[in-house]
Amino acid sequence: MKKVIGSITTALLVIFLIAACACPPDFVRPLSPSEQAAAQRAAQAERNANAARAALSLPPISPPLQAELPGEAEPQPILAEDMEVYRVDANPEIGLSSLLFNPYEESLTFTLPVLHSTPVARWSLEVQEPMAPFLVFHEWTGQGQPPSEVIWDGKNFNDEWLHSASEYPLVFSATDINGNTRTVQGRLMVDVFIIQEDDVKRIVIPSIVFAPNQGGWDGLDPATYANNLWIISRLVETLNVHNTYQVRIEGHANYTSPPFNTAARQREQTMELQPLSEQRAFTIMQELVAQGISPSRLGSYGMGGARPVAAWDDHDNWWKNRRVEFILAE
Repeated sequence: MKKVIGSITTALLVIFLIAACACPPDFVRPLSPSEQAAAQRAAQAERNANAARAALSLPPISPPLQAELPGEAEPQPILAEDMEVYRVDANPEIGLSSLLFNPYEESLTFTLPVLHSTPVARWSLEVQEPMAPFLVFHEWTGQGQPPSEVIWDGKNFNDEWLHSASEYPLVFSATDINGNTRTVQGRLMVDVFIIQEDDVKRIVIPSIVFAPNQGGWDGLDPATYANNLWIISRLVETLNVHNTYQVRIEGHANYTSPPFNTAARQREQTMELQPLSEQRAFTIMQELVAQGISPSRLGSYGMGGARPVAAWDDHDNWWKNRRVEFILAE
């Protein structure tokens, strides 16, 4: 008897469940007549619009795109082999393979720091000019993760060499995929080196500083004077290596009168620039002798503004005209 009652109970439970599944859920209600009419009108309007577009040979309306805004992308997991790439340097700096770069003897390797723990979208490395307004002398740029190292020969895209005994600012910048930008600055010190152009060997130094309208070291602060002596000591080392050469020391200056005023330029050259540049070249020659170079190897000359390397309208590069050149001849 108990078995019969159990079987009947199980059967009733199954029937109840089937009936429950067959019935629509109580939260779904049929549309009212007014709602049905509105839905029919909307469908008819869409059919009419599509027919009109077809008549004009226009493509059907696309569904709206869901734009992904910067910074809202789902972060991607970093693979184990990529962990080193995204491990941010605690004290980031631009590494240099040489603390005193001589481009005629070696190439330079920059080691770039890791600035972001997320993938990089774009990056740049700048070598800026050593004098204000610090224009870009050379630059590397890229999309995506930057290389760990950049190798350079010391020339820019115009085939110009770095200047001897000059300090060049460095700027490395990286922007990640979320738009965050970080920047690291550094310094590149260039040694005294010889440039060979055709059959001429020369050293070009724009960084020996004189006080305004002074042909000697008068008026310089101790730090500037000490830096001048350090540059000349590096020059002495180079000249001692090339001890069979005679050295012509040329002082160069920059005009302050415009090129269309010929009379003013001639007066400035004769009365100011030529004698001042000659005095400065002579001062440097005396210092070379004081540091051990034989005076029989040396001669000093004032060129004034006769041989500018930057044009009159190129104000940002006038500093290149104020320089000392050392011409080596056997």
